[in-house]
Amino acid sequence: MQIKLLESPNVVFECARLITDRADGKSFRELKEELRSVTRAEAQILDGCFDSIIEFTENVVDGLTFDGDVLQHLFVTREEIGASLASYILHSAFCSQHPVFPDDAEKIRTQSRSTFFANMYSLLLDRFPSLETQVKVESYGEFINVISALPVSAELKWELCSFYNGFEQMRSVLADILLEAGDVFVREYQKVRHHVEWFNANYKMTAGADPMKLITELCPDAKGKEPDVLYVIPTVAVAPDSVYVMDYVGERIIDFVYAGVLCTPLKKITEKPFDEKAMCRALRVMGDGSKLSILRLTSEKPMYGIQIAEALGLTTATVSHHMAQLAEQELVIVEREANRTYYRANTEMLGKIAEDMVRVFKLNR
Repeated sequence: MQIKLLESPNVVFECARLITDRADGKSFRELKEELRSVTRAEAQILDGCFDSIIEFTENVVDGLTFDGDVLQHLFVTREEIGASLASYILHSAFCSQHPVFPDDAEKIRTQSRSTFFANMYSLLLDRFPSLETQVKVESYGEFINVISALPVSAELKWELCSFYNGFEQMRSVLADILLEAGDVFVREYQKVRHHVEWFNANYKMTAGADPMKLITELCPDAKGKEPDVLYVIPTVAVAPDSVYVMDYVGERIIDFVYAGVLCTPLKKITEKPFDEKAMCRALRVMGDGSKLSILRLTSEKPMYGIQIAEALGLTTATVSHHMAQLAEQELVIVEREANRTYYRANTEMLGKIAEDMVRVFKLNR
C-alpha cells in the first residue's frame, strides 16, 4: 500500500463539511468553550488553536447567499445512512487527488448517472453490508427495490428515491452552492493557511518509517484498511478529528484520510497527566472481591447499605468498611436521602481508570 500526503485541502470537501456542520448546529466556537471548561489549558493556547478557524469557518458559511431551506435539504445529515445525501453526488469530487476547485465543481455538474449510481449503491453497501449477499444490483429497477427493502423510515426511502430521480437538478444546484462557497473559501484561506502548513510539516517529521501508525492515531477508522493507495489530506473543516473516505470507482482501490489540522495539538491539550500512584491505589482497592462486587451492583442503580449487605451476604459493618475505602479513592458516590445513605459507583472515575490503562499499555494500537 502506498501512502501519499496531499498538502492542499480539498475545497469541495471543506465547503460541504462546513455547510453540513452548520445545518447540524455544530460550532468550533462551542467546542472551544467546552474545552476551556473541562481542561486547564491557558486561554491564549486555545485562542491560538481556534480563533482563526472560527473566523474562517463562519465567514465561509455566512458568505453564502443561498436560501437556508435549500442548504438544509441538500446538506442535512441522515443518521440512518451515516452521511448526508449530498455526499452521493459530491463523492467523486471528495476523492480528487489534486483538488482544483473550479474543476471539481465542474465534475459535480457533469457527473454521469452511472457514476452517481455506483457511488450511491456502494455507500449503501458500506452502511448495510448484508445487501451485497441478498441481491446483485445492475439496473435502476433493482436499485429502487433495494431502497424499498432498507430497514429505514418510509420518509427516508422516499427521499432516497426522489434524490436519485432528481439527480440532474440536484447536481446543478450543488455545483452552484459549492462554487459560491469555494470562492469565499479561497478568499478567506490565508486566515488558516498556517494551520495546514503546520500539519504538513508535523506529518512529514513524525510519520517516519511507519506512517500508518500515525494515521491510525489521527483517524482510528483507517485501522485495518488496505487500499492500493491511501491519500492523507489536511482539513480545516474537521479540525479536531479526521474522516475516512473510500473511493468505489476505478480499477485501483484509492482511499482518503481527511486529517484535522488540530488533531495533534488538541490531543495534547485534552490529555490529562497520568497519576501512577493514584491508579495503583484504586486498583489495589478494586482487587478485593467484595469491593469489586459492590461496584458492579451499584453501577446498575444506587443502593443503601442493608440492600448491599443482603445481596452479597455481608454484615452491614463490613459493607461500611468497604464503602469507606471505596469512597476514599472516589470510586463510589455517597448520596443521603431521608434516613438512608445510598451508594452508587462513580462510573466517570472508573472510565478514567480504564482510559489510563488503555493509554499506558497501548491497548488501542
